[in-house]
Amino acid sequence: MDLVLHRFRNPNTGWWGEYYVRDGQAVFVDDLSTTFHIVTYLKGNVSDMPRVIDTTLAVKDLDYPVGWLWKGQYWNHKQHGCSRSFTKAGWPHASAEQKQAMTAEMRRCFTGV
Repeated sequence: MDLVLHRFRNPNTGWWGEYYVRDGQAVFVDDLSTTFHIVTYLKGNVSDMPRVIDTTLAVKDLDYPVGWLWKGQYWNHKQHGCSRSFTKAGWPHASAEQKQAMTAEMRRCFTGV
């Protein structure tokens, strides 16, 4: 668990991801899917969950693997992941402001409003 909770996690974003070798250097890349699965498996019981929520909201307009979009468009699989992470795991840890932003983004994802 130490590897999962600390080594494969970005301390700045609270997200999990993977290391890739680029130009001979190991580079860590945050990953929405990896973060979603870890948060879900741990039922939101991770340190700095509010930071995870902030990062998730901050990357909403970026393309996967970091953001919610696929080629600039919403994609049902990613929408489901974000909404599930928010409602099941993140909601109990969210501030009032985060809950308001989360609600607005879930509405936007699924209704376009």
